Amino acid sequence: MIRFLAAALYTSVSALALSPAAIAQTEIAVVNQSGQVWRHPVTETTVGAGVKLTGSPIVGPNDEFVSGEINQIDVINKAGELWVHGATPESVLPGHHVPGSLFGAPDARFVLRDVRNNAVYVVNNKGEVWAHQLSLAEGVSVGYRLKGPSLFGGADDKYALLDSRFNRILVINKQGQVWAHDLSCSIPPVPPSASCTIDTVGAGYKLDGPTLFGGPDDKYVALANDLLMVVNTEGEVWARTIAHSTVGTGHKLSGPGLFGGKDDRFVMVLDLNPIPQ
Repeated sequence: MIRFLAAALYTSVSALALSPAAIAQTEIAVVNQSGQVWRHPVTETTVGAGVKLTGSPIVGPNDEFVSGEINQIDVINKAGELWVHGATPESVLPGHHVPGSLFGAPDARFVLRDVRNNAVYVVNNKGEVWAHQLSLAEGVSVGYRLKGPSLFGGADDKYALLDSRFNRILVINKQGQVWAHDLSCSIPPVPPSASCTIDTVGAGYKLDGPTLFGGPDDKYVALANDLLMVVNTEGEVWARTIAHSTVGTGHKLSGPGLFGGKDDRFVMVLDLNPIPQ
């Protein structure tokens, strides 16, 4: 089992272990209806030209959620199966199935990958948060519900993102307001420096600042460190800096649009570390 999963994660592990001096490039990537992946380098002010990754298509008609990590793309299908694909700046590798299922019912609305805490969070239509631990030895664990309130304060919630810098989930409503819910452990770790199992989600608090949406054409929302990005239907990227309690003024990133046609299906952020030759 360890070797099975390690093969899927080889790209990420080898890049980090063998090339400590390399700096991973943050990308905003588009997966189209055919399952092809196009990456665009992104900074706080610019978005670069698209580069198509070679390799087989990574998604099919039964796939519902996609997220990016360091040199890895995760795909979750309607059955809750997790497939991981290694990725480099040039190519995406065939997927490997991680044993287990993320879904206990057909009501998943958001799936959020928490690399820092080795977990996957599934938010259902009621706003309940269910966590699954993810390990190389055992795959995806059985889900357990986090204690605390629902994430949704009304029927106007539209997007959810994981903000790993502050260990919280962000919920963005149709008005573009950003609400945060902190994630925590009810049982402190021993010793205090050790990690603990996230089992609680806190009450929502609104971040101060302007709303995210300047028009009715928002289509995707993505977060890269402190850069909160809105991608509209034309493929333009509007970004703003986000802090613990504030959202900054939006600005359009210079550069080409993300979409070369009308066949976009998923947008995600991932870091690509060059593989040493």
